[in-house]
Amino acid sequence: MTYLDLCNNLLTGSIPSTVGKLKKLTMISLSKNPISGSFPREMGDLKYLQTLSLYETNLAGPIPKSLGGLTKLTHLLLYSNHLCGSIPKELGNLTSLVDLQLYRNQLNGSVPASLGKLENLERISLNNNRLSGFIPPEFGSMTNLKHLDLSLNSFSHSIPKELGNSSYLDYLSLSNNQLSHEIPITLMNLCYLSQLDLSNNLLIGHIPNNISDLVSLENLNLSHNRLSGGIPAYLVQVNVLDFVKDLKGPVKKKCMSFGTSGLPTTSVFSGEGYDFWFVRMEALLNAHDLWSAIGQGYCMTSRKETKNMKRDRKTG
Repeated sequence: MTYLDLCNNLLTGSIPSTVGKLKKLTMISLSKNPISGSFPREMGDLKYLQTLSLYETNLAGPIPKSLGGLTKLTHLLLYSNHLCGSIPKELGNLTSLVDLQLYRNQLNGSVPASLGKLENLERISLNNNRLSGFIPPEFGSMTNLKHLDLSLNSFSHSIPKELGNSSYLDYLSLSNNQLSHEIPITLMNLCYLSQLDLSNNLLIGHIPNNISDLVSLENLNLSHNRLSGGIPAYLVQVNVLDFVKDLKGPVKKKCMSFGTSGLPTTSVFSGEGYDFWFVRMEALLNAHDLWSAIGQGYCMTSRKETKNMKRDRKTG
């Protein structure tokens, strides 16, 4: 037998250790069953295994180190269980791994740097655990990585600048951690990035002006940090900014100015103030007929004057 799929049933009890005798198995799926007990270490004997799918069961206990011997494994799906303990560094031996999903468990400790050796890895989902410490800078060496979700953990220190080397990254969520320092400029190298969520951290400094380099960006969440300074007008122009909350200070009615990049920037925050700042700036400015006025270099042109300008341009 090479294929064992028993997912989405009402199977109970523990996974028998004798599963390790099915040496020719390439795929195991027992997901969505009320299975209990611990993870049998004998699964590490299945040297031909390519897919191990045990998500949404009641598995508890640690992830066995023996899984590090499954060098043909491409998909390791263990999310939504009760797994605890640390992530074994031996998982860094899974050189064929493409998809690693361990989210919604009770894993703790640091993330092993050895995972950074997995050059074929395209997805890492470790969110909703109890992980802490540094985000490994070695993650930046995974050139095929497209999806990285480390949200809802207790990671601290700075966001590693090396993440800017993961050039194919499409989704990056580091929200709901304890990350500090400034947003690394190197993240602006991620030209394929469409989703960026750094909300609910302790980030400081300004939003990088060269965020315009993120040409694929669709959703940006920087809410609930300690950011200060202005909102780069590029975000307004492309209507990409979904949520920017808890930026420091009240909004000042100042016009936009043009920096060295040629894109308008605005300095709108100073002092202490708003604990909530919800922004869809382009839609807001258009609703008040202000966006075209700002583009022409005016400050706070009245609605009547703006409408007159539009009419003049049409008839001119």
